[in-house]
Amino acid sequence: MTVSITANRLTIPLGWQVGSDPEIQVATVVSNHLTSAVMKYFGDSGRCQHAANLFEKLLPREPEVASLLAKSYIGMCRFAPLLLRIAAHSIPFIDEEVKAVQVMNNSLNDSNQSYTLLHVQCEFLRSKGKYEWALRLARQAVNSAPSEFVTWEMLTQVYIDLGEYENVRHLL
Repeated sequence: MTVSITANRLTIPLGWQVGSDPEIQVATVVSNHLTSAVMKYFGDSGRCQHAANLFEKLLPREPEVASLLAKSYIGMCRFAPLLLRIAAHSIPFIDEEVKAVQVMNNSLNDSNQSYTLLHVQCEFLRSKGKYEWALRLARQAVNSAPSEFVTWEMLTQVYIDLGEYENVRHLL
């Protein structure tokens, strides 16, 4: 595992060169096929801790990976109840959501207004039922990257969460 994490740590900053999903206009360090594959692999296998370790090591060189690090921490919370049921003994879990919020806060304080970070925050707030707060972030993401389809998609999803279908119609 160490070899693959080291290899990923060296290649992720170059991941934008392999392109991105069709809905992403401009491939970046955090929005590309490589990071999508890494997140899918670790997320689907319930090993978000490995992804978090990778992104923690990259964060000093690539501040944009804060969104992926926060997403990894939030992903760990999804699997914590399952892991507690499987384990025969008590496992001390640190509240990974708190770590995710700290990463997002620190990144925003460092003036990193990337739409990917705003999306992670927006998804987190939506999961907590804080739709009004999520709406502010979704609008901010559209303002920071108006040419990206995914920012408009997130804004649409929040409007649907709020039941504001007239605003959804205006976006279309």
